Formats: sequence, C-alpha cells, structure tokens
Amino acid sequence: MRAVKAVVLAVVVLAAFVAPAVAAEPGNIVRGALQYVWIQGGQSYNVGGVNVNVDTNPGLGFYVAYEWRTKMVGFEVSAAWSNHEGSGTIPSSLYDNERVTGEFNMIPLSLAANFHVFGRSYVDMYLGPVVAWYFMSENMNDTFGYGAQIGADWNVSDKGLALNTALKYMFVSPDIAGTGGLSYDVDPLSLQVGLTYRF
Repeated sequence: MRAVKAVVLAVVVLAAFVAPAVAAEPGNIVRGALQYVWIQGGQSYNVGGVNVNVDTNPGLGFYVAYEWRTKMVGFEVSAAWSNHEGSGTIPSSLYDNERVTGEFNMIPLSLAANFHVFGRSYVDMYLGPVVAWYFMSENMNDTFGYGAQIGADWNVSDKGLALNTALKYMFVSPDIAGTGGLSYDVDPLSLQVGLTYRF
C-alpha cells in the first residue's frame, strides 16, 4: 500500500517539475485555513509477546502559510496543528481485551516548492513536493516527514482575496516513546479550506 502511495507521490512531483519555467514577477501570498486530518496508520505490534492493535481517529486543526512566488514557482513556509485521539487494544485474556485511549498533537513546520500551473489566472492551481519536521506530543518522538500537496486559490475579489482549498499527503512515521523504537505510520492526509491574501 505504501508503495502505491509512493508511486502517486512521484507522479505528482514529476508533474510539478514539468510546469512552465520560472518568470520574474515576484509576489507574496498569505494563507490561513482550517484543516481536517485523516490518519492513515492502523497497525499491530507484538510487545513482549502480547499483540497490541493501534488505531487513530481523524482530527481538526489549523494551517498558516507564507509563500514568496514568481509567476510560476513559489517557495512556501508553513505551520499547522491538529489533535487526534488514538486507541490501543490488547487482545489477551490476561488483560481482558483492555482498550486504552489517549490523545496526541502534531505540529509540522514545512517547506514546499509550489508550481503554479496556470500562472496568475482566476483559478491559481499549484502543486509540488513538501518536507516537514513534525513536533509530536510527549508519547511520540519528533520526526521528519515528506510528501506532496495540491491546491488552488479561487479569486473572490480584485483586491487580492481568494478562497483556498488544498489537499496534502505526508509520509510520517514517528517512534512511540517507551517502546524501544517501535514506529507508527501516521501518514496524515489533510484537507484544508480557508482564505488567501495576495499582495
């Protein structure tokens, strides 16, 4: 499954790099959005001979970004936050199928290269690769992530205001604290809806 996702990611990045060449018209873009984040991971572990099943619910959060761009290419820095509830089940008669729940937060600081497919048009579509450092809550270790995003700014006025929609997929596998190096494939898929201001 992760191999299929990697192929999809490679296609998106390749499509981005064949976008038209960089032009010399600089600009500034500020984005703020709410986001809904699905956690793709759902795993089973064997800890000390006991099977532990872990899954995580989707969560709400927010996203802010600044992008400096030319006509066709932009460089974006962003920060986001989301909160999730996870649960683990120990299917053992010793523990009577005990189910333990808890929460964790993700705070990624990201850098992206956005390739603007249509230049400065009514619908400003962009896509490109993303790298990020994820600050996790105390039960998971901070970690590096990478992925891709696709989005669009939809003009709502001639003063630089636009509606923003975006979809981002990241490969993120933090170690679970206190487990001796067991990792969890969080792999978040984020849907973002908010506002953009261009100046």
